[in-house]
Amino acid sequence: MAVIVAEDITSRFLNVIGLFNGSIPLVAIQLSAIQLGDTVSLVFSKVIDELKLGSSMRTKRWVPADRGYWEKRGSKQTLQWRTRCSDGSTKAIRAWS
Repeated sequence: MAVIVAEDITSRFLNVIGLFNGSIPLVAIQLSAIQLGDTVSLVFSKVIDELKLGSSMRTKRWVPADRGYWEKRGSKQTLQWRTRCSDGSTKAIRAWS
């Protein structure tokens, strides 16, 4: 099994993961850091969990969940909140490094 942990899992990243799909079991985890005062919290979000596609699904087109996807499905407030959290976690990681 392969476990991939990344700060940002983009559509390009998912396309690369798709190349391995069906060959080896995969888990992809997106890592975010949030600073609250003097405390840094790590948030792990499982993006992919062991994709094993059958032959009928291999021909199906993969649709990445990028920002445009979430703009259509979510609300502006949710995306603004996510952006603030992401910006804050990036600043916290840089300050911590």
